[in-house]
Amino acid sequence: ISVVLCCLSDDGKLSFDEFNAYFADGILTTEELQELFYSLDGQQNKFDLDLKTLYDFAQHLGGYVNVLSALEILNVAILEAMNKTKKEYQDSSVLGQFVTRFMLRETSSQLLSLQMSLQCAMEAVEEQSRPYHLITQYSVSDTQRHHTTQHHASCISVLNTMHHRTTKHYGTTSLLNTIAPPHY
Repeated sequence: ISVVLCCLSDDGKLSFDEFNAYFADGILTTEELQELFYSLDGQQNKFDLDLKTLYDFAQHLGGYVNVLSALEILNVAILEAMNKTKKEYQDSSVLGQFVTRFMLRETSSQLLSLQMSLQCAMEAVEEQSRPYHLITQYSVSDTQRHHTTQHHASCISVLNTMHHRTTKHYGTTSLLNTIAPPHY
């Protein structure tokens, strides 16, 4: 829901210009985005979307609501840990500093792994979306099909590597939990 709230202007409504600035994805044309904007509440004469309409829109987020919620929690946790590190790192023991550096590297590695997986997924979805728009204007060439096939193969390779790293991560998490169980 916060993804919807973050694009609201001070008046509590979302104009088409704000909607377009936040949601333009390079796939839909401005006209198609405008049709989508007006279809959200079914009133073509309305110039702004209100909070209730935006909440209704959020119902289409599906499983990504949980992902976005988890990202918000993760963001807060990382910022709190970094703030604590900033305050305590210099006075920590050699072991404490070593663990802090290790955890920063491991956290960064895991986030990069997720980012690469998401980037591949986004590119694959965009590639699947483009032929629909290209078919109406141009025919998809063999070169474009070959490039798409090669791109998907490289993404699969990246995702396999990410799976290996994720498996390693769970091993790291298990090891850390054995050494120092989490406090709840």
